[in-house]
Formats: sequence, structure tokens, C-alpha cells
Amino acid sequence: MLNRAASSLHDEDDGAGLLGFSWQVDRYPLVRLALLFAVIVCPLVVVGWRVGRLQIEMAGVYAGEFSKLTEQIEEIPCLDGSILTSDGQIAAEDVAGLEVQVHYRWIEEPPDPRWVKSKVVARIPRAERRKPERIEAETDKFLAERAALWQQLADATNVPIAELNQRRAAHQHRVESMKKKVERTRALAAQEPLPPEAPATTWLGMARNLFVEWVAQAPEAKAPEKIVLKEELAYYSVVTDITTGLRAKLKSHPELYPNLRVVDVTHREYPLGGVAPHIVGYRKPLTQEEWAARQARLPQGDPLGYLPGDRIGQTGIELFHERHLRGVRGQRKLWLNSQGEVVEEREIRAARPGQDVELTINLELQRQAEQLLRDAINPPPPSPTNPESEEAAAPTLAPAQSGCIAVMDVRTGEMLVAASWPTFDINVYLNGSAAERQAIEVDRRFPLYPRLHKMTLAPGSVFKALTATAMLQAGRRRATDVFDCQGYLDHPNKRRCLPFVHQGVGHGPVDLSLAMAQSCNVYFFNGAREIGGQRLLDSAGQFGFGQPTGIDLPNESAGNLPVMPCDFLGVAIGQAALTVTPLQIVRMMGAIANGGELLTPRLARRSGSAVVSEERPAESGSTLLLAPQSRSIPELSTQTLAAVRHGLEQVVAHPNGTGKRIRLKEVAIAGKTGTAEARGGQDHAWFAGYVPADRPRYALVVVLERGGSGGKMAGPLVKKLVQAMLKEGVIDQSREVAVGE
Repeated sequence: MLNRAASSLHDEDDGAGLLGFSWQVDRYPLVRLALLFAVIVCPLVVVGWRVGRLQIEMAGVYAGEFSKLTEQIEEIPCLDGSILTSDGQIAAEDVAGLEVQVHYRWIEEPPDPRWVKSKVVARIPRAERRKPERIEAETDKFLAERAALWQQLADATNVPIAELNQRRAAHQHRVESMKKKVERTRALAAQEPLPPEAPATTWLGMARNLFVEWVAQAPEAKAPEKIVLKEELAYYSVVTDITTGLRAKLKSHPELYPNLRVVDVTHREYPLGGVAPHIVGYRKPLTQEEWAARQARLPQGDPLGYLPGDRIGQTGIELFHERHLRGVRGQRKLWLNSQGEVVEEREIRAARPGQDVELTINLELQRQAEQLLRDAINPPPPSPTNPESEEAAAPTLAPAQSGCIAVMDVRTGEMLVAASWPTFDINVYLNGSAAERQAIEVDRRFPLYPRLHKMTLAPGSVFKALTATAMLQAGRRRATDVFDCQGYLDHPNKRRCLPFVHQGVGHGPVDLSLAMAQSCNVYFFNGAREIGGQRLLDSAGQFGFGQPTGIDLPNESAGNLPVMPCDFLGVAIGQAALTVTPLQIVRMMGAIANGGELLTPRLARRSGSAVVSEERPAESGSTLLLAPQSRSIPELSTQTLAAVRHGLEQVVAHPNGTGKRIRLKEVAIAGKTGTAEARGGQDHAWFAGYVPADRPRYALVVVLERGGSGGKMAGPLVKKLVQAMLKEGVIDQSREVAVGE
């Protein structure tokens, strides 16, 4: 054995290696170290070069991204305008308040299983999350806490748990409806076939298709992922108008009221409640569906900036003057850093508060008019202490179904009174319980129906004032010409007067004044026949019948003015197919009283927006006094108006006048009673006229649907109404001047 380090069993290899020498790692250790050094150092050099480049050359790029600001648009809230009466009383206003909002996942029933599981798992330590009994126990505990939240909230806010559940169900129904629409849209989109791909023509294209088919494409289509709308992650209002003390209580016990927050909001208040609700109107939150429909109608953008949940006018002044009352939110742009801190903010649109609207309504007179209607439709029992009173002497009739009283200034068209009955309380309807709202909606007397400008009835004999005007304008008969009324026109069973129906006699010789005072049908039948039906209908059209008056209330009815051929003799006494609104009648009386100016009735006297009227624009922020709008009735002579007014005065002043019950010593009243026949029930009772008779200032109308005789039932209400006007100082003869002076 040789004395050497190498083993004698090692086979020597004299062949040359890859580098021209035998590859012996033990023989050349430096080569091995060099190779190892290269394998280790070269990647480090590459990494170091990359790090250096990032630090030196690209530092500014990444630092810029880190310090880059994100932009965010924030809404600036504002208040809507108020509605005020003529004496400054608030009829509607926005008031700041507090409301309780709860996250949707705590609202929906049954709760979302995934959400429940995530909440339960977060409560359990990691080591125990695999124990089914622990998960089940924690789930039961969580669901009990969820149920207890609503009972605790009901106790704290004094809102019945049933009412809270109804509000929860309403929110859930709205969100689920939106979700179903989204799912339906996605399902329809999934059914559309994809366009066929062009066949591959190169080896590279064929290889790509094979890769997609064998590797990239899933063997089976996965079920679509569950949709989660942003509305499912939002908070919803469940209790409104809470006190600051209750807010402190709710916030101080987060363990009892989880996922609940109290936020500052504004809400619409109606301090007058049940006074003039059809005129004031009301607002309700804009639903998602209504908002979408509004966006479709306004493709260029909503000028009032409505969002779902914003209150929008539904009826009355709230709807008609919506564009003036509505406040438009402002907007500010925020720049936030990566930590969410506001670095800069800039107002890009100033908030525009809504403009106040002042009504022409006299609040106290409105209240008394509504009380008169209430007593007429729901009469108190007769008083035994005064059996000889006028009320006790009235015939026994069924109470009227509904009624309306209107008073209009014959110079400006301003409505002092616009009362309807039955009526309703806006606050009860908007904020009351579901049972209270339902009771209003199902009431067969229709308290939500605005009768002033929508109720259309046959006017009866109050229309004879128009017929008299048409007769005199035609020139076929003078006011002093005498006509002998035999009680019927052509046949004893048709076209008769009331005395002939009951006593078999006519009115005898009558001129225009006496025919108006005693409401002689035959006189007006004969006069209408003389002038012809078309002349009568044309005159009615000039006085605005068959068309809306233009009052600032939504959805006004036009009534029905027949066209020839028709029963124009029936139209002459306010019957046949003729129907009118109380507003059209009071406007007719106003035109007769003021010298032939047909006014546009209006309820808004002042507004901060010049858009309300057609006169010159007001300066920014100023209050605009709206000018009267009217048109002259063509070819209406002063002699005709004087004769008709004299006849209307005799209706009340003549001893046998149908309106003698309303005679007053303090002031003379002019007008016409009307008893309009109605199918299947009592007649409609009317009275329309103006006061004072010698110096007209206010036109008025009283109508009782199914109320009976106009002179016996509507007349006494007019008397009490005028007495109230005297008491309130609305009529002050010492300061009255004649129209045209």
C-alpha cells in the first residue's frame, strides 16, 4: 500500500473532463468555491441592482403614488322652504331632528345565514371554532340578542313593536324588490349566447385553443355568486323625531343597541294639522322606483337634485310649488390622503335653501268655515232649550255627504277660504299608525279628496246668473221685459217651476229681477230658447266653464260644458250634462261683481322665486308680490252686469226671494240659491254670490253634496260665514270702496 491520502480502491481516471482535466472536486476546491460564489452572488447582484434602481431612479414614482390624493364628493344639506298663512302662521316647515337608523342585516327577517355565521365565528376563540356545540350555542345567543334589540328599542322609544316590525318589513320589501330586479337582469344576460370564435388557422392558435379547453376552462360551470346590493349594507330609519336625552341613552349602551346609530336629519312638520290639508298638501319620501322614473323623465339631469328617500310634494301647494319650496343640496369636493384625512376641501356648488311661500288663506276664517261644514255634515242633536230656532224649524233631511266653502277677493283672485269636508289631519296620515292611515284611506266619504277644484256637480239655479247674462247680451230681451210664467214651458209634465210641481200654479208675470229672486225656471227656459243653445254655451265658455281656472293647485278638474246638439234648456237652469267645480262658480260670481274681469284664482301671494309669476324677475333673495292675472270677458256691457247684479241682490232682499234666510242688517248680500237634482239621492244644495252687495269685495260659494235645498241648507251657512267675516274684520264697510273707483 502506498503511503498517500488517496484510497487504493479509488479508480484513477486519466480521461479529460469538461475543462480538459479530470473532474475531481476534492482535487480542485478553488473551482468549487468559485462556482458556489457565482451561484450565490450573481442573484444577489441582480437583486441589489433592482433595489438600487427602485430607491434611486423610481423612488419618486412610488412616493408619488403613496402621496397621491383621492377625491370625494360630499353633499351639503339644506332646508326646504316653509308655507305660511296670510297672517304669518306656519302651515309647513322643515325642522331639524334626530332619528334612529339600524343596519339592514339587523332589519331583515329571517336574517342572512352567512351574516349570522360571520358574526358568530367572530365571537368564538379560534381554538373552539370547530366545536359544533359551541357554534350552536353562540348562534342561539346571537339571535336572542338580535330579537331583544327590537323589544328594547320599542320600550325606549314608546313605539309599539308591531309598528317597528311593519317599518322593518317595508324596508326589507323595498330592498328585496330591487334585488329581484337585478337578479332577473343578470339571468337574462346569462342566457344570451356568446359570439362564436373564429377557427384557428395557425399552429399557435390551435395550441392556444387546446390550452383553453384542457387546462384553463373549468369542467363545469360554477353557480353564480350571490348578489349583495349596497342597499343591503346601508342603515335605514326606524324611529324618527327622538329627543336628545334618548339619543344619549342609546349611545351610552352600545351593548344593548348594536349596529344602531342616531343621526341628525330634517323632517317636515305641519303645525296646522287638519286645517286646510287639501290646500297645504304634504310630502312623502321618494321611493327607488319613483326616483328611477324621474331620472328617465329627466335624461339631462334632475335640476332639483332628488335622491331616493328625499321628500317630494304629493298634493296641494307642496306639489304645485315644489320647484320653489325645494331646497337644492350643495356639493363640496374633498381631497383625502392615504390615511383618509382631509387635506383640502372646496365648495363646488353652494346649497340653495328653498323659498318660503305665503298663502292668501285667512287662517281664522278658514277654521270657522271648516267648522260650519263639519256641523252641517255631522249636525249636533236639536237643542231642546230653543225649539223655535231656525235650525229646529228646518226640514228633516239626511245630512250632506260632503261640502265646500270658498271665498275669493274679486279684485285680485286671492282665495281667503278654501274649505272642504270631510277632511283629514296631515300629521295623522303621515306619522300615525298603519291602522290610522288605513282608516283615512278606506273612508267612504273620501276625506283625501280635494273638493274645491276637483269635485264636479250640476250647479242648479246658481247657473241662472250666467244664463241671464247671455240673454241680455243677445239683445232679444231687456231686463224690464215682463214674462208670464204659467208654471211650465210647453207641457205640464215637463220643464216646470217648483210652485207648479207642488201647488199647480206658476210665478205669474215676472221680469229678470223677480225671476232671479224667485228662481223661475220657465223664464230661463224661454230665454235660452230665444237666444239658441250655441249662444248660451259660447257665453258659458267665455266665463271659463268647461276649462280649468288655472289655480295653483295640481290636477284641477275642468268640469263638463256640453256641445251642441245637447239639452241646452236643461243647461240654462244648471242641469242636464253640465257639471262645474265650486271654484268655477265662485270665479263666475267674481266676474259679475268686478265688472267682467275673469280672474285666475290663486293661493300663493308671495314667494321668493320670480318664476311663480310672469312679471319682471325679482332680485336675488327678494320676496315677490304676485300680480293678479285676469282677462276681460269680451263684449260684456256694464248695463248687462248692472241688471244681473240687481237680480242677485233681490234673491236675498225680496220678501219672497229664495235667499231671504241669509239677510243681514249689517251688510247686504247678493247671490243665487241652487238646488241641483242628483240621481239616486237628495239634491245638491248651492249658494253663490258676493258681499257687500253694493260695493262687491268678496265672492263666495257654499255647496253641500246631497245636502237638499240650497236656500234652506246652504243659505244659513252663508249667513254664518258672512257674520264671521264681519267679526274678523274681513268686511269693513267703512273702508270699502266700489269696484272700479
